[in-house]
Amino acid sequence: MNFHLSVTVYFLGLLLLGVLPGAFVLSIGRALAPLGVAWMVLSGLGILILLILDFVLIIVAAVKTSDGTRFRYPLTIRFV
Repeated sequence: MNFHLSVTVYFLGLLLLGVLPGAFVLSIGRALAPLGVAWMVLSGLGILILLILDFVLIIVAAVKTSDGTRFRYPLTIRFV
C-alpha cells in the first residue's frame, strides 16, 4: 500500500513539475516554445519510466513473495 501511495505522489509531482512549467513557458511566446515542449517531453518520459518501474516492481514482488522471500519495495515513503 505504501508503495502505491508513493508512486501516486511521485506521479503527481512529475505531472505538476512537468506540465505546469511547460505550459507556462509555452504561453509566454514562440521564442521559448521549444524549451516548453522539451520540458514537457522530459516530464512525460519520467512518468513513463515511473510507470514501467511500478509494473516491473509489482511483478518482482509477486514472484519473490510466492517463493516465500520477504520483499521490500525500493523508494517507498512510509505513510502507513
